[in-house]
Amino acid sequence: MINIFVLFIWFFTPWTTPGESMWEGSWFTKEGVVLSLLVTLKVNALFCIFYTLVSSMSFSQLAAGLNQLGFPDKLVAMILFCARGITIFEKEYANLTEAAKLRGFYMKTDLRTYRTVGAMVALLFSKAFRKGRILEQSMILRGFNGKIRTLTKYQWTGKDIALLGAFSIVSFCLSISGWML
Repeated sequence: MINIFVLFIWFFTPWTTPGESMWEGSWFTKEGVVLSLLVTLKVNALFCIFYTLVSSMSFSQLAAGLNQLGFPDKLVAMILFCARGITIFEKEYANLTEAAKLRGFYMKTDLRTYRTVGAMVALLFSKAFRKGRILEQSMILRGFNGKIRTLTKYQWTGKDIALLGAFSIVSFCLSISGWML
């Protein structure tokens, strides 16, 4: 999915970057192609690193880790509540579409379908709003003041230091390769 965005870089960068042309009469420049290749490699490397580190974590573990790394409390709370809200939103959407299918509804291009889909979207948003209000009231009752408190305390270990060192070396090498080109 991420390479779809990189594809746009390949569409524009090779012929908009000034430099020596690839071949006679070509609009593509060698510098533009090298720059596009470098961006592609860096984006894919960063995605692989991020995906490897974060994909195995739950959102609560991610929030606790970000909290201990010193990220702002509001950002951590937003990530945690957005993750919870998306899960609730998906469940409500699945329930609504299943109920519509059980009643024999299927998509067509007529006025009845547009009205039904509009009603489903309105119902989805009203249910999400109501659940958000319930969540807000329950958090106020529990004494939530904007700071995420977790039971888990993570400690630095030798593995963490070694991983940080390895990623620092890889990041340094990637940045040096960008400066060399």
